[in-house]
Amino acid sequence: MYMPQITLAESTPTITSITNSINSVNDTVTITGQGLNFSSTLPGYGPDNPSQNTLYCNGTNMWEKIISWTDTSIQFTFGSTSFFTNGNKASCYISFQGFYAPGESSDTNYNSNSVEVTLIPACTAWTYTDWSTCSESGQQTRSVLTSSPTSCTGGSPVLTQSCNYIPPESPDAQGSFDLIIPTGRDQGVLHNDKIKIDYYGSDIITEVYLDTTKVTLGVEQFSIISSLVNHQVVYFYPPTNSTSGDLTVHMTSGKTKNVGYLEIFEDTPSTVTPTTTPTTTETETDNSPTVTTANDTDGDGVPNDSDYYPNTKSQMIVKNYSFNYKMLGDSHGQEVNFTIEIPKDLYLFYQNQNHTFSDGYQNITSFITEDDIVIKSIIDQVNTLYEEKGLNPIALIYQLSGEIIWTDDVFSIQGWDEYPKYPIETLVDGLGDCEDTVFLLAALFKAYGIEPVLVRFDNHLGLATVVDQDILDLIIYKYGKDFMATANSQLTNAKLIYFETTGNTNWDFAFMPEELQNKSYTVHAIGEYERTTGTL
Repeated sequence: MYMPQITLAESTPTITSITNSINSVNDTVTITGQGLNFSSTLPGYGPDNPSQNTLYCNGTNMWEKIISWTDTSIQFTFGSTSFFTNGNKASCYISFQGFYAPGESSDTNYNSNSVEVTLIPACTAWTYTDWSTCSESGQQTRSVLTSSPTSCTGGSPVLTQSCNYIPPESPDAQGSFDLIIPTGRDQGVLHNDKIKIDYYGSDIITEVYLDTTKVTLGVEQFSIISSLVNHQVVYFYPPTNSTSGDLTVHMTSGKTKNVGYLEIFEDTPSTVTPTTTPTTTETETDNSPTVTTANDTDGDGVPNDSDYYPNTKSQMIVKNYSFNYKMLGDSHGQEVNFTIEIPKDLYLFYQNQNHTFSDGYQNITSFITEDDIVIKSIIDQVNTLYEEKGLNPIALIYQLSGEIIWTDDVFSIQGWDEYPKYPIETLVDGLGDCEDTVFLLAALFKAYGIEPVLVRFDNHLGLATVVDQDILDLIIYKYGKDFMATANSQLTNAKLIYFETTGNTNWDFAFMPEELQNKSYTVHAIGEYERTTGTL
C-alpha cells in the first residue's frame, strides 16, 4: 500500500502521521502532529476565528469536509471521488493562513505539506474454492481464491449455503466373521435356534442387529490370541416375531459389518443337533413340563405373554452334572449325578431379560430366581439324595454351584462384569463368574429354606447365610463340639456365615479368601429379609 511522503516545514506546524488508505470517500482521514492550529497562537485568531486555518486538496478548499481541527489532530472526509487521481489516489496539501504580515496586504501560506490518500475499491467479483462436504447442520462452506478489481476489499462474497446432509456409511470392520447356524436345516432357522458369530480380528463385537432390531447378545468365548488378534464368539436367539433380514455387527471402533442374511421360519426343524460343554452334556427332548397354570399354558415356567410358543410343548435342554460328593472338603468317594431339565423357552425368556446392574446396585437381588421351576426341581433331587443316601443338602447345593467353570466376561463397568446372568443361563452355559455363581447358589439356598444375603466388595461378589441350626450342625460336624464351646460367642456375634462361590474350587465351608478378609463390603438382603448388616 502506498505510504504518503510528508515533507515537514522547518518550523511549526509539523505532521507526524496520516491515514493513507480508506475504503470509502466518506471514511475519516486523520492527520496528527504538533502546532497544527498555528493561527490560535496569534492575536485575534484561533478558536474565535477557526476559518483562518484552511485545508486545500488539489486546489479545492476542504473547509466543509473538515470534521475537527485541533492543535494535534485534523479529521476530514473527501465525500466525493472527484478528488482521486485515476480513481484511486488524492494528493492534498495543508495550508495554514493566519494573519496579514506587516507591510503586506494578502494572506500568507505559512506552511504546507503534500499527502496522498489511496481509495481502496470494494470487490465486485470473486473466484472460490470448491464447496466443503455437507455438515450435519445442513451447511457447507467455501473460501475466496481471488477477487476483483485488483486490491479490492469488502463486498458480499457467498461463503455458505444450505445443503442436504447424507450420513456417511460406516467403514467395514476388518477380520474374519463366520455366521454359525444349527446344522441339519434344509433352509433357514427357527426363533428358538441359537445363532453364533465367530470372529477373529483386532476389534470387539458390541452389538448385533437383525435389520434394524437390536438382539440380546450373549458371549460364549473371548480370548486374546496375540497383540493384534482376538477370538470372540457371540450368540443370540432371533427376537420374538422377528422376520428374515440382514445381520449386522457393530464394533468398539465404530465400524460395522454385514455378516450375512438370516432367514427365519416358524416350522418345526427337521433335525436338532445338541451342543456340548467340557463338563456337561446337553440334549433336546420333547418331554412335557411338569407344571401347568392358567398363565402358563404349556407349563414351561414362562408366562404366556412372554412365551415364544405359549401353546406348544417346549423342547428341553438336559444338563448332566456329575461329581464326587464331599462334606465340607472331606471326600466321601460317592459319585453324585444331577440331571437338570430346562425348557428352552424358559432359557430364551431369561436371555431377553435385563442384564445390567442399576446405579447403586438397587436391582442386584432381582437376578435370584428361587421360585423358578428348574430351581425347585434341583431341590427335589437334593432332598431325594438326602432321604435315600443321607447326603447333606447344604453340602450338595454348595458343591453343585462350585461345578460351574469360572470364566470372565468380555466387558466391564465400574469393575463389575457387564453381563450378569440368571441361574438358568448359568446352568445351561456351565460357565460363569463370581456374581453368576452367587445368584445360582442364593436361589438354591432360598428354595431349600436357608436365608442368604449378598456380600458385595468393590470388585467381587460373595454370599453369606444366616446362622441357623442347620448351619451350626455343619460347623459341629466340621470342627467338633469342643470347638463350639470356645467359638460359640464369636458365632453368636457373627450372625452371618460367608460362602465363597467362585466356580470349580474346593473352598471350605465358612472360609473367606485371605485377600477379602480386610476389605469393606456391603450386604444386600434378599426379599423380605430385614437384616442388611452383620459381621461375617
